[in-house]
Amino acid sequence: MSIDSDEARITILLERGTTGLGFNIKGGKDMQLLKGDDGIYVAKIKPDGAAAIDGQLKVGDRILEVNGQSLESVKHEVAVSTFVKAGASVTMVVQPGAEQAARKRHKEQGEGSFSKSALAAGVVALAVGGIAFFVYHRYRH
Repeated sequence: MSIDSDEARITILLERGTTGLGFNIKGGKDMQLLKGDDGIYVAKIKPDGAAAIDGQLKVGDRILEVNGQSLESVKHEVAVSTFVKAGASVTMVVQPGAEQAARKRHKEQGEGSFSKSALAAGVVALAVGGIAFFVYHRYRH
């Protein structure tokens, strides 16, 4: 899932505290949150952490860059490593509320759910299997 260039982006500067940046991430190329979406999203904001104290970063925000390094189409482990190596001052480009918007688009497009043709094929297979079961048990004696 690509980023729409018209969607809002903000830049956040966090000073790493004694407990780190104070948030967890989810997603990535190898751990997609939604099928076809390899973005990195904020999973949790830790109370009293740098992110909570700053107040700008929210659960569900998509992190696009860290200190100028893109997090687009990277594996989860690469994103974690990028944060670990980012230093004391971390500048992030973030797309607020992107997870909710992505889930809405995903639902509207029917991605990740059964298509009507797949559902119809399943119903037909179930019906044929039921008939075969009935015929087998009816005439096996």
